[in-house]
Amino acid sequence: CFVYLPSYNRYKINSNNSTYDQVKKIIKELDIYFIDVHKEIFELEPNPFKLFPFESSKHYNIKGYKKISTLIEKIIANN
Repeated sequence: CFVYLPSYNRYKINSNNSTYDQVKKIIKELDIYFIDVHKEIFELEPNPFKLFPFESSKHYNIKGYKKISTLIEKIIANN
């Protein structure tokens, strides 16, 4: 299982995320289960910066970690 955890800069600078696409492709080719936190949580957030402390470039805040851990727990329980 591979868990993709997006960084603050992914949303701040709106990069083209070619590394994300490359990693996703490799993980798929290796037939490893891919948990895409970007797609499952951050894309669905009206303001993804709310998942970072003080909306700045640090680790996730309590809300962010809670959403991520809940997602991982749900996926593991269903597989």
